[in-house]
Amino acid sequence: MNPSQTALLVIDPQNDFLSEGGAFSKRHVAPSQIADALLFSVSIARQQGRRVAWVTSDYSTAAGDKALAGQTHTGAPCCVPDTWGAAVIEPLTKERATEGDLAVVKRFYTAFRETTLDDELRAAGVRRLILCGVATNVCVLATAREAIERGYEVWVLRDATAAGTAGKQTVALRELESLGCALRSIAELASDCPTELVLRGLGSGDSALYCNVFSALEGGARGARSLFDALAQEIEWNTMMHRGGEVPRRVAIQGAIERAIEPLYRHPADEQPKMVPFTATVDAIRRVVEARTGHPLNHCLAQLYRSGRDWISAHSDKTLDLERPSFVVNASFGRTRTMLFEAKVKGAAGTQKVPLPDGSVLLMGLGTNRERFHEIKQEGQQVDDGARISLTFRWIGTFFDRDTSAVWGVGSPAKTPREALEIVERRRALAPARLRDELHAESLEMLRAFREENVDPAFDVAKYQPGFTVLDLSALEGGDR
Repeated sequence: MNPSQTALLVIDPQNDFLSEGGAFSKRHVAPSQIADALLFSVSIARQQGRRVAWVTSDYSTAAGDKALAGQTHTGAPCCVPDTWGAAVIEPLTKERATEGDLAVVKRFYTAFRETTLDDELRAAGVRRLILCGVATNVCVLATAREAIERGYEVWVLRDATAAGTAGKQTVALRELESLGCALRSIAELASDCPTELVLRGLGSGDSALYCNVFSALEGGARGARSLFDALAQEIEWNTMMHRGGEVPRRVAIQGAIERAIEPLYRHPADEQPKMVPFTATVDAIRRVVEARTGHPLNHCLAQLYRSGRDWISAHSDKTLDLERPSFVVNASFGRTRTMLFEAKVKGAAGTQKVPLPDGSVLLMGLGTNRERFHEIKQEGQQVDDGARISLTFRWIGTFFDRDTSAVWGVGSPAKTPREALEIVERRRALAPARLRDELHAESLEMLRAFREENVDPAFDVAKYQPGFTVLDLSALEGGDR
């Protein structure tokens, strides 16, 4: 359906329903997450050319009328005009002021009774309604039921709606589906049109999610074969160990290797897979992504989440070897998973949930990485519930020479190849026991710095200097790297 024939209905985004201290603010998810979900939905709809309609309530006059039970609010007055409770929540106030939007005020649970909504939608040629907002089991449900009766096709965004409890949310979604509503996610809304779109201001404000980025690649010489399938076939996947156990996903490392010199990215791991040159599909994706970062990308950590049971714990990326300024870039293919951003300082900001649809690119700013943890939690119970491939691209400024074992650049005490060779020659002259002690001490210091960066929202990257020459943390277990 042409997006111009659809409308996003934002239902009851008011303080009395979505802010702490509101008359009916209890929801099964945090208010900040609902606010984010509504912002994402509105931004996506606008960029796709959909109409946006704001539906708010005025429950000042019907309060106490028991004859209207089940049709409108019949308790103490709420959403009284010109009060804080009736106002749209602060994160959405600027969005609501956009010219061309529809706006109706309702006194009943359904947005159609005694309002001009139906007339305005039909005048605009709208045939499909996309519902988000609150409460799923009350006003969203009532509006959906009447919309279907009036002949509209109805979508409900399950992750942009909320009820008082998780149980009520589940029951309401089942009832909506039984009515004939299509349950969709924000990611599915973003993928519904081929138009590239972007959600800005994510994380600490310096991050952005680009959706529908790779349509040119998918429609080119690859024919019907998806990028996910191409990546799954051409990447040689490896098991990576951390703290003596397998990480819960498969990995591979690719990069811009010139002769025997490769970019070196270090993070807490016992040992990393050997880097190989960029394969054809990864390199094509890299070039598309570079057009959006504005800087080179010479390193890729590919990760295969085999099902919803694979995950990555809350962490901050380690920036020892990164060029600055730059983004940490995550390109996603296959099953949609959700990235969680959580402030390192409790109470500083609510947890933000960012969907990562197939063909999307998340540009994570270094401010977000410093101030917030990010993670992908387990989802689902089945081992065959859909796989995801993640390509994490970085601009690395530290380099390793396979032939000489020299390490130099931004994360090393040696800033030039010549200085790095001098360190290699000096260590070759050391007795084996002395060399092991030196590598162990350096690895321990690097691990301490990694731990500090992981938890400190004010971490100064200068603390990594003068830098390190070890390749990983294997020296802590008696290795010689």
